[in-house]
Amino acid sequence: MLELAASHTLDRPKRAQNGHFVTDPTDSRDTIYANPDQAAPADPVTGTGLFSFDEGVARVFPDMIRRSVPGYATIVSMTGLLAGRYAMTHHSTYRFLAWNLALAWIPYVIAVAASLVRRPRSRAMALVVLAPIWLLFFPNAPYLVTDFVHLRARSDAPLWFDVALLSSFAWAAFLLAVASMRAMQSFLRSCWGTRPAWAAVALACPVAGMGIYIGRFLRWNSWDVALTPG
Repeated sequence: MLELAASHTLDRPKRAQNGHFVTDPTDSRDTIYANPDQAAPADPVTGTGLFSFDEGVARVFPDMIRRSVPGYATIVSMTGLLAGRYAMTHHSTYRFLAWNLALAWIPYVIAVAASLVRRPRSRAMALVVLAPIWLLFFPNAPYLVTDFVHLRARSDAPLWFDVALLSSFAWAAFLLAVASMRAMQSFLRSCWGTRPAWAAVALACPVAGMGIYIGRFLRWNSWDVALTPG
């Protein structure tokens, strides 16, 4: 029978008699993989390993979300700001921020999906298919910084409130951009090596700048490449 190892000074997992790792049942922090001696960590791709969604995982699930979702706290706060502005003014002036943030999530999801590919043949396919799509949608993340062009004094809400609203959305999108680049660099490193991967990610920055210009001033969208290629 498992013997729970509880400690109030060190929150590191400890090995029980049957080889499984257990943590302090009162600890809400995600330390499931904190022990480097764990012999068989869970593999989400193959479904093997010691991981199981039990009471311990449910207890630390909020911490898992905070660690896994880029800018989680910012997203929660800015959702409240946007909802609060609508409740206060009954005007959906900045409703486009929600749409722009949804677009900013696309390159992050694509990059994470590519980084989870393990088989060499599948990795080559992901390089051909997912990497170009990621580059096409990547400018949508830093694009939200340019939404400050809509900032001006309005009679229905204080200026400082709109500054906080736009800043929170811009910061969340920036975090998504950084996390997206990190995941894509990790994927490219597995395909090409470290230096070519960093070079490719660095090249994506000026490409993103060009994409932001095209979107903001020429009013083209990422999906126009597929819908109206001419």
